[in-house]
Amino acid sequence: MVAVISTGLFYGLFVSGRDSGQSIKPTAHLVAASRDLDRGTVLKAEDLKLVPWAGGPPPRGSFSDLKLVNGQTLLEPVSAHELLIEPRLASAKRTAAGGVPSGSRVISIHVSDSAGVLGMLRPGHKVDIQAVYGKGGQPGGEPELRTILQNMTVVELGTQPEGGHGRPPLPVVTLLATPSEADLLALADSSARIRLLLRHPLDDATQYRSGLAMTALARPASSVSRTGEGASSSAKLAAQATLANGTTARSVSLWVRMASAGKPAWQQLDAHLVGPRSGDALQVSALQPVPGLERALGELEQGGQWQVLSSSRLLAGNQRRVSLETLSSQDSPEGGYGVRIQFEPVLEGSGKLRLRVQPEISTPWEGRRRVRRMESELDLADGQSILISGLADRLEGVSLVERLFPSRPSAQAPQELLVLVTPRLVAPTENAALRARR
Repeated sequence: MVAVISTGLFYGLFVSGRDSGQSIKPTAHLVAASRDLDRGTVLKAEDLKLVPWAGGPPPRGSFSDLKLVNGQTLLEPVSAHELLIEPRLASAKRTAAGGVPSGSRVISIHVSDSAGVLGMLRPGHKVDIQAVYGKGGQPGGEPELRTILQNMTVVELGTQPEGGHGRPPLPVVTLLATPSEADLLALADSSARIRLLLRHPLDDATQYRSGLAMTALARPASSVSRTGEGASSSAKLAAQATLANGTTARSVSLWVRMASAGKPAWQQLDAHLVGPRSGDALQVSALQPVPGLERALGELEQGGQWQVLSSSRLLAGNQRRVSLETLSSQDSPEGGYGVRIQFEPVLEGSGKLRLRVQPEISTPWEGRRRVRRMESELDLADGQSILISGLADRLEGVSLVERLFPSRPSAQAPQELLVLVTPRLVAPTENAALRARR
C-alpha cells in the first residue's frame, strides 16, 4: 500500500513538473524597451531589445523585429522591459496616434446651429464650414454669413458640457485640417457662431461664395444664382471700381512672377509685408504699397539673390476666376510636381478691389499625390502687390525651384520659390486693347 501511494505521488509530481515546464516555453520574441524612455524619444538600437513572450497570442500592435521600431518616435513614456506597441509610436511615414496624418492637425469646434445636420453626420463625412458674426466684428452689429472652409473631413462627434446655469451641453465636431485651416477654425470658434453644410460623398469641388449680409434677404429670388455665386449680373455690374481718371474698371490685369529668392531677397520682401510671415506655412500676404520695391528687387537680381523664372499676365473680369499652372515633367509613377494658383477679383468702389487667391501645391509622396492648398482673401489698392510664400514641401525636403525649372543654373545658397502678384485695374478701353493685342 505504501509503495503504491509513493509511486502515485512521484508520478503526479513528475507529470505536473513536465507540464509546467512546457507551459512556460516562449512562443515568440517581442520588441521591448531596454531602459526607461521619455515621450518624444527617437528610438535607437540601444533603446530596444527582444523579450520572450509566452502569454498566448502576442498583443495587438506589437513588433517582433527591431528594424520595424528603430527610428520611430515615442508618443508617451515607457518603462524598461515594457513592450512597444504601435499606438505609442509615430513616424513620418505613417499616421500618428489618433489617425492624424503627418503635416495635418485635428481640431474640435462647437456647433450649436446645425442640430439637424449633426444627426446625419458620421466620421468620414465631408462638410463646409460657415461662420455667422456681427458685421465689423461688433457682437451687436448686423449679422453677416461667410463660408470660410469647404470639403473638410469629420473625424469624430461628441459633446462638451458647459457647466452652470442649467445650460445644455454643446455639440462638438472634430475635423481634420491643415495648420492654416486650423488657425481659421480656432478664430471662428472663439468669435462666431458656426454652421455646417453636409456634402455629397463624391462632391469634392470647391468654389468661391461671397459673404452675405441681412440685405441679401431682400433680393428677388430670381437674382440668386444656383451656381453659388450669390449675385445676379446686375449686382455684379454694381460692384465696379472707379479709376483715378473717373472711368469705371470692369476687369483686372494680374502680373504674376514666379521667382527664386535667396535669403537677402526674403528679408527685403518680409520688410514690406503688411503682416509677418508665419514660418514655413503656405501663406498669401499683402505688400505695403511703398516706392522703391522694384528697384530693390532689380539690385538683388544683379547680385544673384532674385531671379524671375516665369512672368505671366492674366486678365480677369469682375468675379471671374482665372488660374495659372506650372508643372514639372512626369518623373514618377504618381506624376510630377505642380503649382496651381487661382485668382478671383471682386471690384469695389473708390479704386479698391478684393482679390481671392487659392494656391495649390501637389507633390508625389509615398506612392500617392500629396496636395497642399489654402484660400485667402485680401483687400488691395490698385497696383498693390501680394506675395505667395511657403510653397516648398518641408516634409518631402524637395526644392520646387529645381523641380519646376530644371534648366535654371543651380545656386550656391538655398533658394526659395516665391510668387509675386501685382494687380492693376483695367478701364474698358484698356481692356479692348489687351484683347486685340492677344
